[in-house]
Amino acid sequence: MRCLLMFVAAAVALSGSAFAAQPEQPNEHLKGFGPFIGTWRYEGPSPEEVPGFVEKGSKCMVQFSWRWILDKNAVMQDLLVEFEGNKQVSQKELVGWNAADKKIVSGGMNSLGIMQLGTIQVDPQAKKLTLETEGVNAEGGKTSGKAVFTKVDADTLTFERLELTGSIVEGPSPVYTLKRVKPAKGEKAIR
Repeated sequence: MRCLLMFVAAAVALSGSAFAAQPEQPNEHLKGFGPFIGTWRYEGPSPEEVPGFVEKGSKCMVQFSWRWILDKNAVMQDLLVEFEGNKQVSQKELVGWNAADKKIVSGGMNSLGIMQLGTIQVDPQAKKLTLETEGVNAEGGKTSGKAVFTKVDADTLTFERLELTGSIVEGPSPVYTLKRVKPAKGEKAIR
């Protein structure tokens, strides 16, 4: 009996270490996300009006985060927008490789009840992500959008919405310049 217990304990320990190991490299098709991994934030006056949330020029914060998940076979993208007066919008998006269609796809939902599916084009040389989406808003209407993220330098990222329909904001946006958020002392950087 003691021998059986030792065998089970050894098997659990070995399987636990195998599951804990993270691959060194991300999925080949998602490597272009490497420069974007981390948290990026804009804080300042809102460069646009968001009906029901904020007037142009009012205080706002826009934060995008990307992190590797599922043994670096997918990327989780989080969006948080906070407006003056404790109003906020958040969104979660899962990104991965669709081997059948040979493209990077995404799917997500936001706190306004908008569901969207999309594709992402990665340009590693320009350090640019172009996201195109279609979805359904909380009232059942169709939504669509296109946005571009560009890595300017190690600590700067720009975001621009090229088009948007069926949401609380329509059309293109101004360019938002986001800065990398450094981890707090003692906190590990997201990789």
